[in-house]
Amino acid sequence: MSASTESYLSHARYGKDKVRVFRVVREGSFHHVVEYNVCALLEGEIDVSYTKADNSVVVATDSIKNITYYLAKTSPHILYPERFAIHLGTHLVSKYAHIHKAFVTIEKLRWARIPVKTGVAGQEETKLHPHSFYRDGDDKRVTSVEIDATGGKDKITAKVTSGISDLLVLKSTGSAFEGFVRDEYTTLVEVNDRIFSTSIDLSYVYKPFAVPAPSDEKKLVVDLTGKHAEAGTPWDGEKVAHSARKITLETFAVDESASVQATLYKMAQQIVAENPYVESVTYKLPNKHYVPVDMRYIGIDNLTPLSTVLWVLLNCVAVRTGWDQRGQLWRRFLFAFGENAPARDSVKHCAPGICRCARASTRNAQLGRAAKSMIPTGARTMCNGEKMFRDGGLGNAPFCAWAWPGGAADEKLRDV
Repeated sequence: MSASTESYLSHARYGKDKVRVFRVVREGSFHHVVEYNVCALLEGEIDVSYTKADNSVVVATDSIKNITYYLAKTSPHILYPERFAIHLGTHLVSKYAHIHKAFVTIEKLRWARIPVKTGVAGQEETKLHPHSFYRDGDDKRVTSVEIDATGGKDKITAKVTSGISDLLVLKSTGSAFEGFVRDEYTTLVEVNDRIFSTSIDLSYVYKPFAVPAPSDEKKLVVDLTGKHAEAGTPWDGEKVAHSARKITLETFAVDESASVQATLYKMAQQIVAENPYVESVTYKLPNKHYVPVDMRYIGIDNLTPLSTVLWVLLNCVAVRTGWDQRGQLWRRFLFAFGENAPARDSVKHCAPGICRCARASTRNAQLGRAAKSMIPTGARTMCNGEKMFRDGGLGNAPFCAWAWPGGAADEKLRDV
């Protein structure tokens, strides 16, 4: 059987990613700025470029980049990511007869006006500067638009998904986690008061809608009017973006959280309820764990919720230990970082036979003791700043290591 009868091209999409755009829109001395990372992908009658090495159907990705730059310069919609994505995608499917779908994703970076004092001494007032800005957060506003012209160039539809990525939040109380399943695998302690921190990714999907085909010769003019431009539609994405962000932050702050899931659901419910053009909402809230340091070794209670003030942010890395086929060990590193701790890249993997280690800087003895305090009760331990593993797994850095008694790691620990 020939290769051509065994397989076929089922789907094809290509385009240009990471097109960086920065635009200044001037209204006299008052300026607006936007910074985007743009990805534009195309689908259509492009099969022969794959199956027959025929490039006659290929709109070069460099051309897609240049179109993005051209519209970024000329589009009246550049300040609004949803509008600009709709404009760019509609132009791409309208200009090229054999292109039937365009997928445009825009990541908007944050720029906020710098507040400055103006006026005479004693009568100053704070105003936002007309053309000076600062980055006021690492979170990004994200918009993905699918422009579909498969039904005809005069029957274009749009599906818009918008949201937020990398919104880091934390509250120091008002969060608990109790009443979960407890069985022979459970080691997690129930808590009625804890730090709740997460990096929020939010996406909300609008109802699909029709986009009028450009009527000008170059297919450059795209504008929506009537019901598709009403408040709360993707064309008015600023209102929904503000609403979704406000709901997310306020709900996170005031909710007496029984779990991440419960808080997440309240956020999503409220966004759907307050924005009638939004069909669905998706959240991702991965826990950023802060674990209280056990300081009983020095006579301090740091585990009781009302007494806890010192926490360690944990980074866990799974390791494969070939000598332990039965999976008896906890294969996670526990790193305790402080301002004097070694750089992350300098922290090496534990030597075989040690299932958990906590490493601190030689210049931070207190942090070293705190690391030692994290070792579970009943485990065999070795904490020594001078000795080193024979295979060089940890070098001569200070370490604390533990293993469950009787396990393979315990035997390895005895040999050191």
